Amino acid sequence: MKPATISQIKADLQNVPPKDLIAIILRLSKYKVENKELVSYLLFDAEDESFYVEQIKISMDELFKEINTDHLYYAKKGIRKTLRRIDKYIRYSSKPITETELRIYFCEKLQASKIPIYLSQVLLNLYNSQLKKIDKAMSKMHEDEQFDFINRIEQIK
Repeated sequence: MKPATISQIKADLQNVPPKDLIAIILRLSKYKVENKELVSYLLFDAEDESFYVEQIKISMDELFKEINTDHLYYAKKGIRKTLRRIDKYIRYSSKPITETELRIYFCEKLQASKIPIYLSQVLLNLYNSQLKKIDKAMSKMHEDEQFDFINRIEQIK
């Protein structure tokens, strides 16, 4: 079975009555936790982006506390897990300010964790890729918005 294109789905959804549309969204959110999280973000968190970012930061703090720093191998696994979750939250928001804020905070937490990232090429590459993604997200923002982040970026570089 070949899925329909986004434009076909959009055209069909415009003809669906609101009651049926609600049923479709509820059914979609039952199948994957990620779908449910996205619907929750769109309904409850999209209006207050700053609160959403603060909640993610709290979650990130907890994830960094759980990272096993005794061995670099386990630290890498914990860092990757944290980064996967951050990437998922960034995908939900799709706003460059949110992406920049979360990636900068991740880099700050990684530096503060005292994990020797310079001893692992994988972690060093991961850190450098975050810096590149921050620069890319910054390029999508207005100059006034970029100014708020410039000092923090200089500190993590």
